[in-house]
Amino acid sequence: MRLSMNLSPVADKLGYECGIVECAKAGFDAMDMGFFTIKKGNSPFSGDDYREKCKDYLALAKENGIVFNQAHAPFGGAWPIYSTECVPHMPRVFECCALLGIDTVIVHPVQDGRFYGREEELLDRSVEFYNGLIPIARDFGVKIATENMWQRDARKYIVDDTCAAPDHFIRCVDRVNSEWLVACLDIGHVPLCGREPADLIRALGRERLKALHVHDVDLINDSHVIPFEGKVNWDSVCRALAEIGYEGDFTYEVDYAITPIPAPLVPSTLRYAHDIGRYLISKIENN
Repeated sequence: MRLSMNLSPVADKLGYECGIVECAKAGFDAMDMGFFTIKKGNSPFSGDDYREKCKDYLALAKENGIVFNQAHAPFGGAWPIYSTECVPHMPRVFECCALLGIDTVIVHPVQDGRFYGREEELLDRSVEFYNGLIPIARDFGVKIATENMWQRDARKYIVDDTCAAPDHFIRCVDRVNSEWLVACLDIGHVPLCGREPADLIRALGRERLKALHVHDVDLINDSHVIPFEGKVNWDSVCRALAEIGYEGDFTYEVDYAITPIPAPLVPSTLRYAHDIGRYLISKIENN
């Protein structure tokens, strides 16, 4: 099982070139590329030279013995904003993924600010949205991964959103019914909505679950920290991944382990995250 680091917070601190090198030095097998800021026009992939950027990053990664395995498409809030600010960039995101050798890109489902009482409507709209992206995914040979989401209610408590509940998540994948749509389980999002990640792992099963967002949470906020810094039951997670015979990568999304620290400490933090990841992968494989 490959261990992958999400590159975006590292690149924010060190730049993309140095970030790639440091992820490789820390011992990671792969990297997740974030396309979050492409919608703002300040991403390396926003300009006319985006193809050259992809080729340069890919060459640097190969030179350092690391690959790009996964990506995250831009996202942003409720559907009217998401559809106008993010969705128009999807064709370029998929093209960049193909150029970087990435086989799976996480694309958030449709959210609209209110979920309860509108579960079926949002499921229908998500299925329609993904069906519209399938031709682009097929053209570039890059799979779409939908993700389990959360929202805050009027009390500011975290509650379910699209694909949070096992049945909702499964039906989203199964109704699209395409080899080009798979499931990415965000492990930290699950307990925020009052469930055990292991239960969703088993519910999705090996045929649907092809990607992970690995991070820990304090059960109050979407913390995105390194495992064992929050309250996720990692023994249970590892057992469940082993039970279903999970075949994907172990991909971090630990933004807030990197964001608060000074740039000179990023390499040592990457090494620490790497060691934790290898430990968890060994638990999965030993099970």
